Amino acid sequence: VSAKDGETVRDVNRRLGRFLREQVIPALYGGSRNGGNGSDPAAGLGDSPEAREVSEFRELTARDAAGRLFDDPAVRAFYLNQLPITRGLRDDVPGLGHVVLLAVAQAESMMLLIEGGPHVMAHALWRAMVAAEGETRTVCDVRRIVVENGRATGVELADGTRLNARKCVIGALGLEEVFLELVGKEHLPSGLAEGIGAFHSAPFGILSVHLALEGSVSYKGRPAELTRTFKVDVGAQAPDGWVELWVAVDEGRLPEPVCLSASIPTVYDSLHAPDGGNTVVLWAPVPYRMGDRGVDGWDDVKNSFRDAAVERFKQVVDLSRGNILDAQVMSPADIER
Repeated sequence: VSAKDGETVRDVNRRLGRFLREQVIPALYGGSRNGGNGSDPAAGLGDSPEAREVSEFRELTARDAAGRLFDDPAVRAFYLNQLPITRGLRDDVPGLGHVVLLAVAQAESMMLLIEGGPHVMAHALWRAMVAAEGETRTVCDVRRIVVENGRATGVELADGTRLNARKCVIGALGLEEVFLELVGKEHLPSGLAEGIGAFHSAPFGILSVHLALEGSVSYKGRPAELTRTFKVDVGAQAPDGWVELWVAVDEGRLPEPVCLSASIPTVYDSLHAPDGGNTVVLWAPVPYRMGDRGVDGWDDVKNSFRDAAVERFKQVVDLSRGNILDAQVMSPADIER
């Protein structure tokens, strides 16, 4: 696409790749080194040339960072496409320019595939729990996490049933739900409660379309090697496309253009589909709230957006030796429910 931008990718990897993987990633994801007082976890990266360059990028938006690095609009748009789906980030927020460097260096191991499909992992966890003589209760409304002497000791259900914990209580909900609603501010250190109160979720939602395909998948006008790719981005062709998409997101209407990240697990694991078939998941950044009805407004438009996403996918995919058998959509409302 661009020889100059290709050399930029190589240059970033030569100069910063090791620093990003060995220093920046542990700082961002490994917890704060200062006792969790809410300060910047990447503030202690030192004063090396690499640290100074990363710090300069961290002051930028991702859009500005991509513009500083690359000349070709399509290359800029490609790296901006790495932010919303896999990282839950927008390209117009200051302080995230370094994420473009992480994407260029592929510093994070983000694309993992479970052999046989995610339900295989669920069954494995179930078997492990049964082997450990554990018990499962489903469709239970948890009223609160019981805290005694500063320690979580169990959970109380809406019907008054109390389930005691021998070692710990693990919650898979959001920060606010676990700590502010179920634990309660009165049981939290003030710094933790304030930090959680200041936390903001990504100001957009994710919609997924799940496809069942018969036959092979190839791409129009692209090298044959692309058929061995697990994740394919079908995004904006220039940064301005992302500007238009975020405007639609902020206004609570269906975004144009439709930007997708397509994952095709059957490329590497045939157990995901019957012989001769493929499964595809199309992920799209969309508004969380849709019109006056809020998140429930998705019930009125999700099928039309599903069709638009499938058409966008078909623009780049050659289905002359294949056929889409079914397409199921999961809107932000569906996922939340």
